[in-house]
Amino acid sequence: MAQHYDVIVVGAGIAGLYTALNIHEHLRVLVLSKSTLAHCNSALAQGGIAAVLHESDTPQLHARDTLAAGNHRNNPDNVRLLTERGAAEIAELMRLGVAFDRMSDGELALGLEGGHSVRRIAHCKDSTGDAIMAALTARVRERANVTLCENAHLFRISRKHEQFIFNVVFSYYTTNKFVLPDDSCSNYETASRGHNAYYTTDTNKMQDFIANACVIATGGIGQVYERTTNSPIATGDGIRFAYELGARLSRLSWIQFHPTAFAAKEGTFLISEAVRGEGARLLNADSESFLHRYGASELSTRDVVSRCILDEISRQNSTSSNKKSDKIFLDISHKDSRFVKERFPQIYEKLLSNGYDMTVEAFPITPCQHYHMGGIAVNENGETSVAGLYAVGECSYTGVHGNNRLASNSLLEAVVFGRLTAASVSEYARSQSQSETEPPVAETAQSADCLCSIEGLAEEVRGIMQRLFFIRAEHEQIPDGLARIAQIKAQLEAADCLTAEHSDALSVATVAYLILQELHEENKG
Repeated sequence: MAQHYDVIVVGAGIAGLYTALNIHEHLRVLVLSKSTLAHCNSALAQGGIAAVLHESDTPQLHARDTLAAGNHRNNPDNVRLLTERGAAEIAELMRLGVAFDRMSDGELALGLEGGHSVRRIAHCKDSTGDAIMAALTARVRERANVTLCENAHLFRISRKHEQFIFNVVFSYYTTNKFVLPDDSCSNYETASRGHNAYYTTDTNKMQDFIANACVIATGGIGQVYERTTNSPIATGDGIRFAYELGARLSRLSWIQFHPTAFAAKEGTFLISEAVRGEGARLLNADSESFLHRYGASELSTRDVVSRCILDEISRQNSTSSNKKSDKIFLDISHKDSRFVKERFPQIYEKLLSNGYDMTVEAFPITPCQHYHMGGIAVNENGETSVAGLYAVGECSYTGVHGNNRLASNSLLEAVVFGRLTAASVSEYARSQSQSETEPPVAETAQSADCLCSIEGLAEEVRGIMQRLFFIRAEHEQIPDGLARIAQIKAQLEAADCLTAEHSDALSVATVAYLILQELHEENKG
């Protein structure tokens, strides 16, 4: 039996939770989280959230920095909304329970990051996203009209009779202590915790949902690349869903590569730009500062610093006999060790567990895929080209970031446009008549052999993307790569598989195909 809601929010990061929290309380809202809440990109955000929070700053100055970082390819009207509304949303986050760091006099401790002309980054040490997620989760769970559903893997969204049909499979990657004792999927209110939740003891159990309106808040596309700072669940699902529903997409090839991820032998993790904001220096293999050689500085924007790193590696490889000539390092060991540990406790511990003490030595870094500026085209109210379909957060394209996001503007975009989207979707959902149309029952069938072949295809797509479009596009090779990804996409679309692995692989292939197709068309033009 399909469950009916007024609004279903797909994605439970900061954008999804903040939107759900601001939807009219008389509307029934379901929030679908692909995994546990701790596994989203929002929870990984380190640096902070930018806004005009000091008398030395103005919305006009913040807008100027945002436009400059985005190479003036931003939507200026939405930039104005972002910068003028930022302070009010920070105040609301504090009211909801976010405890931003403060100085000894009680004033907000504001950080500085690349591209910002003044200190305006509110932060919770180096775990800002996690702190905001904790506060929003607590508030959402207090809302009687909102059902928060974790470990709900959405396979497809279809549209029938002006309603959206959602096919979801529940799977458990971690133990869920709130699982009900029966094996049914029930709408259950836990009085002691004050929130609703769907739980099932069955894995791979299909459940269908129907809603009058849908908000896509699925975050980034990091798993399209081999090297990314993103969560493992960031496979670009929302862009695929919107594409399949016929929504307009825009600027999909506008991808940001962060210059400083820790260069581990296996895997990577982000080193916040705030580390450079507090005085860290980039060094080459000979322990020399090098950004000045390319007319840049430690606090230049991410696109500039990433290109400088590539150029320096190329220069080192052509002129140096140093065996580490392909290495770049970040060094903050000249700063007070106590300050470093207190300001960046999470980064300090992660580096220490990988054999580096950032208070006494430099550590290796590498650029990585980090953020997607393009996505599902929306207006300032989150409305897409499909009636009743909305998008918010990283998966959306509001145009505020241009082709290079200013540091710490992502969380700001999530809350500013989350509120505007919530108001718009509330009005739309309340205007729609209730329908009890029953969706077709989805089949759940899968073989082990299909899983192996699917994973191989996803890995092949990542390899192609890493090779053809990492910081700079290899235009001459893109046609061949595009043709191969088109084949993979077609193979996945034809496969009779209903598993999480297949859904993820199809999203990865679809997003990669759309990105390379856009690059190819632009190069031809």
